[in-house]
Amino acid sequence: MSSVLVLLLPLVLLAVCAVVVVLLVVLTMRSDATLTPELRQARRHGVVTSVLAGAALLLTPVLVVPVAFALAPLGTIVGAVPLLAAGAALVVLWVGELSWPRPQGATRTALMHDRSVRTLLAGGWARVGAAASALLLLVLVVGGLLADESGRTVARVDVAPDGAMSERTASPFPGWGYGVPQLVSLAVVGVLVLLVLRAATQRATVAGADLETDRLLRRAAAARAFRLLAFGALLTAGADLVLGGAAARRVLEGPGPAFALAAVLVGLGCALTALVLLLVPAPRLPAVPAGPAGPVGPAGPVGPAGPVPAGRNGG
Repeated sequence: MSSVLVLLLPLVLLAVCAVVVVLLVVLTMRSDATLTPELRQARRHGVVTSVLAGAALLLTPVLVVPVAFALAPLGTIVGAVPLLAAGAALVVLWVGELSWPRPQGATRTALMHDRSVRTLLAGGWARVGAAASALLLLVLVVGGLLADESGRTVARVDVAPDGAMSERTASPFPGWGYGVPQLVSLAVVGVLVLLVLRAATQRATVAGADLETDRLLRRAAAARAFRLLAFGALLTAGADLVLGGAAARRVLEGPGPAFALAAVLVGLGCALTALVLLLVPAPRLPAVPAGPAGPVGPAGPVGPAGPVPAGRNGG
């Protein structure tokens, strides 16, 4: 009973933190009265897309895990479930960016500024996603080198004084048997992140939005994508470290068990960090609107770049 409580306590605390974060976000949300109709529509679209992505993130394990265990040869894909869930949520985000509300009316304007994918790769969320992916790759490479030929267990050969040899094995261990599906899943998630970023740079500008607001909306889309990448990679690496460390402790000797225990603790930290990342809000509109950036004429905002007809990037 006590062990169950130890496992449930972090989840209960995380649920409480999630409720607190949601309440804070709602209470500090920018008032609709300060937004144009187009901005209100864009924000609603972003919220609905995020909720649907969260639903996909939660439902994917429920659908994939029973199938993976029912099909024994494919049971190794269980280790890739966090990445598969992140991939499903990224598909929802991608569709959300492709279906972004388009400007209405015969006359439209677009802001002249760099809208390449490169501009969305410079933020903190991009670095978090890259670091989480690098950690997972490191864990998989080390696990693949330490595992036996099956790629699913770790083994140690003992030699008795009389020369007799015996082998001790423990599993599951994140060798290449589990690592290859995870690598493929990580690659797919990376491609989906790039698709989301590309769609976010090419979608239409919200009518009447100034330059900073337009950039913020696109950074928010990138943050949600990188957050899912970091979540999937960290949770996968955490599970690999916990299971691999537990298996290694049963077969290693000397300083080996101490290193294995350290791997378990690091894995628990990675898993907890992955869950906490889901609670960190993406960039959003400031609670207090900024003053007008310049005069607004009949054709749209007029600034240093001036109004231009909407093309492919403008709507």
